[in-house]
Amino acid sequence: MKKLILGMFVVAVSMFGLQNSANATLISQDIYFTDATTSDSVLFGNLSINVDGLTADNNEVNVWESFTLGGLIMDVANINDFFAVVDFTDLAAGIEAFSFDVSDAFDNAYQGYYDRGFVNELSIFDAATDTLTVFGGITLGQATVVPEPAALLLMLTAFGALAMRRRKFK
Repeated sequence: MKKLILGMFVVAVSMFGLQNSANATLISQDIYFTDATTSDSVLFGNLSINVDGLTADNNEVNVWESFTLGGLIMDVANINDFFAVVDFTDLAAGIEAFSFDVSDAFDNAYQGYYDRGFVNELSIFDAATDTLTVFGGITLGQATVVPEPAALLLMLTAFGALAMRRRKFK
């Protein structure tokens, strides 16, 4: 009976630990671009942000973990402006809003904003000539919430300990 109670306790603790670490996660979403002239929608990039430390009073992230647009990896050193807003009580809902103004290594400037339920746009400028080269709308795909690796390690360690304990008593 003691073994059963101990086993249930270890599983409950590991599940509680995994649940509490849900706020220490990455949210990743695909960015789809809709050309204003053709209305064709294509996968154009991906945005991943770390939501560790978000609260009801502070639900804004000012730097990304990874950000790609048009197959190019955006460099954090080339940020002119960036923010993303997330409802930390519902991470599975994904990014509610974000805005960016970034440059790439090829003299292109990317500006855009997304606010769920409103008009969203992406503009790409040739920075050398200051001309608009692409304009259209953006939407986000389904959010992928990736748990913190330490929480997964904790859960796997608990299950491993249970398995070893069971083997020891057989």
